[in-house]
Amino acid sequence: MGLEYLRGTFVGDQRLIAAGTIIAVAPLIALFFSLQRYFFRGVNEGAVKG
Repeated sequence: MGLEYLRGTFVGDQRLIAAGTIIAVAPLIALFFSLQRYFFRGVNEGAVKG
């Protein structure tokens, strides 16, 4: 929603939109990397072995 606001307000400034995207995505990437061992452990435990 915030990125749509940036796009609507600053139509010509692609650098500002890119900066907003990085700010929005960076916490998600950091969270994934910090919790990836639990994520992949759950994927491995749910796998069907045959």
